[in-house]
Amino acid sequence: MEKTKRKYNNTKISGDNVQGWFIAIAVIDFIIAFISLLSINIIWLIVSVVMGIFTIIVGSAIKNLMHSIANIEDNSADQLEYLKLIVKQNINKSNEELKVE
Repeated sequence: MEKTKRKYNNTKISGDNVQGWFIAIAVIDFIIAFISLLSINIIWLIVSVVMGIFTIIVGSAIKNLMHSIANIEDNSADQLEYLKLIVKQNINKSNEELKVE
């Protein structure tokens, strides 16, 4: 279970890193938009703002997807541990029944 928890945390951290890179790209887009505003280039201003917003949305979507995958991995690990416990209890119960006979 500990190994799966580690994998879960790594997936979650990877999602955060991906979002961070997308935000960095968006910041560059917004800087370009600001420069376009100063040089009165309306087309580049609009393109840069739209690209920045789109980049943030895509980065957030990827992060949310990776967090969802991590949550599924975490839940699967918990369910696997629960199944192992049930099997172990059933084996112990069967062994006790065999000893009685």
